[in-house]
Amino acid sequence: MSDINLSSNSNSQNLTIPKLRDDGSNWADYEPRVTIAMKAKGIWKHVQGVAYEPKPYANVNGIHLLSDGKTHATEEQIMEREEKI
Repeated sequence: MSDINLSSNSNSQNLTIPKLRDDGSNWADYEPRVTIAMKAKGIWKHVQGVAYEPKPYANVNGIHLLSDGKTHATEEQIMEREEKI
């Protein structure tokens, strides 16, 4: 049986997932491992269908504003948001 090895550079985790057999006979071993791997990679919300698309901060007269419409976003907040987008 062949395994899939997912390496993560950000946290140096190695996640080994067994290949799902055509007949599904190893589902009990496969399913929890693939779930853990997807959670570790930060994609579990996409699988569940609850992920949202990040939107850029509102830009009023060249100033980025947080969702309250009043507070100026910091440079760090703007960069983090742009990275997510």
